[in-house]
Amino acid sequence: MKYVVFKASGDTFGVDIQSAVSIEKILPITRVPLAPSYLRGIINLRGEIIPVIDLSRALEQSTSEESAGFKNIVIIKREDYKIGLLIDSDVSIIDIDDNLVQKDVSNLSEVDKAYISGIVKYENQIINILNTVKLTTPERAVI
Repeated sequence: MKYVVFKASGDTFGVDIQSAVSIEKILPITRVPLAPSYLRGIINLRGEIIPVIDLSRALEQSTSEESAGFKNIVIIKREDYKIGLLIDSDVSIIDIDDNLVQKDVSNLSEVDKAYISGIVKYENQIINILNTVKLTTPERAVI
């Protein structure tokens, strides 16, 4: 299976390529008053308003206020909406045999278990496979 692989707060993550519809360079983000801290705001992507999640905050890895380190936005498509994930790096597309993905994530924190569906060692790095269904629920996309 092919994955879009990237870094956020120093950790490496992957999402199934079928759920990622595009990778965009960082765009101006309009803040939304009273939004949860992980919801950085919204972007206007070719006329479509898309909520943007700070992946590090959603996974409770960072409390950074500034987005100076963000490089790209991975746009995830759900049934009837899209949501963006802020990431710190360029992306790569890699092919990983599903048999190599460790599905048992019981040794992770509760937050990580909620959003990580598997872990794989690939070329001397650990890749956390994100569960985009749980990470991009409609409740997280409400603006």
